[in-house]
Amino acid sequence: MMDYERDDDTVTVRFRRDFNLLTARHLRQVTQGAEHVRVDLSDARIVDTEALAALWQMQDDGIHLTLYDPPELFHDMVDALGLEGVFEIEVAHPS
Repeated sequence: MMDYERDDDTVTVRFRRDFNLLTARHLRQVTQGAEHVRVDLSDARIVDTEALAALWQMQDDGIHLTLYDPPELFHDMVDALGLEGVFEIEVAHPS
């Protein structure tokens, strides 16, 4: 599940559970035409490789992404795939 809000060319999305293939498809639909997408992952338990690929594709399509508080699993995947620094990530409580 996810909630979203559109304000002109910016869409803010908040995932309330898992970010996976199904929710990645929904994300692509609700963000069509957006120039900036803010993705709040603070409540996401899982971010799978399909979701990561969707984020990569959105960036490749020229959408400016900001990811908020992705789960540790996301950071582990990014590190394992050598994608450090590819995504703009903001954390509420940096360690």
